[in-house]
Amino acid sequence: MCGRLWHNARAVGMPANDGTPRGWFSLITPVGGELQIEHCALTYDHASSAESMLRHGLPPEYRMTLSTGIWPSCDTLPYPEIRDRGVPLVPGAYLWRPVKPSRQRRRGQPIAAALLWPSKKPGARRLDARKFKDPDVTAGNEARAKVPLLALKTLWFNTGTLCNITCRNCYIESSPKNDRLVYLGVNDIQPYLDEISRDDLGTEEIGFTGGEPFMNPNIIELLKECLLRGFCVLVLTNAMKPIRRWSGPLIELKERYGHRLKIRVSLDHYAACRHEEERGVDTFAPTKDGLIWLTRNGFNIAVAGRAMWRRIKQLSAPDTRACLQSTIFRSMPTIRRSSSCSLRWTSASMCPRSRPDAGTSLGSRPPQ
Repeated sequence: MCGRLWHNARAVGMPANDGTPRGWFSLITPVGGELQIEHCALTYDHASSAESMLRHGLPPEYRMTLSTGIWPSCDTLPYPEIRDRGVPLVPGAYLWRPVKPSRQRRRGQPIAAALLWPSKKPGARRLDARKFKDPDVTAGNEARAKVPLLALKTLWFNTGTLCNITCRNCYIESSPKNDRLVYLGVNDIQPYLDEISRDDLGTEEIGFTGGEPFMNPNIIELLKECLLRGFCVLVLTNAMKPIRRWSGPLIELKERYGHRLKIRVSLDHYAACRHEEERGVDTFAPTKDGLIWLTRNGFNIAVAGRAMWRRIKQLSAPDTRACLQSTIFRSMPTIRRSSSCSLRWTSASMCPRSRPDAGTSLGSRPPQ
């Protein structure tokens, strides 16, 4: 960046959280006006080092790390590091050349930086296109496995990729600028709703996600169409400013259809700093305000978070509820009393080592 390179060589005496006991180091060799960087693995007698730590009374968590290659805590790591925990690293090399900035950087302007390490593993082969030519027959001329559709309990619609915030790990990379999926309209969903009725698919619920569904100018008509047909409706939202634009129409829908309209609010952590690691700066307070508005107006709501932090995964259901009530909900007594609020902390496949039962429902189910 600006003619300078920052390179993380990792540590010789500490595994890289990749599930192997190897240490890591780098060799940097000047080549003309460029730098050749080789990232190398170091295999050593980790068992003897662990025994030495035991003799000297050092913490057992890091002693085990020398053998397992897994760090005792991921609390301070960014999401990509948490996601790749336990995935063995591959040694590699890169040739770096300094690039002069095109213009002088102004005070306060962030420095542009890029990840220079090759994204493809050495020896990786392209997928065989023949595998995807025929929906019924494999590349080996065998019949593909099929699972019959017995029922369609929930049908999901994506309302569009535009969102008022840019979450770090959004599955669809939604943002205020991403309009790759245009806004959904009532005419777009009607054929699918008709098909459910025609084929008697047994669908109970229609779900709406995004993007931020409440940025779609057709959202109220979409909800109304599904509710009129007798479906329960679930909307995923960050409960920030876009939902408040529709406060009047939403209250009317709630008064008419009651608990058949459910709002699920994404709250990644009960602490603002953790929530904003994922959602961005100054996102916690508006979401909290949105939750207050929803509960004060009697909406059927659910709060969904992630069990990607060690602290969350270790908490029992009663302990998690206590944390929520002592932090987020201490100024929201209506949530504590409301039977129409359910809380759910889920793993969301964020951490490869999370327990299968990491998603634990907290709170009573709303009356039907």
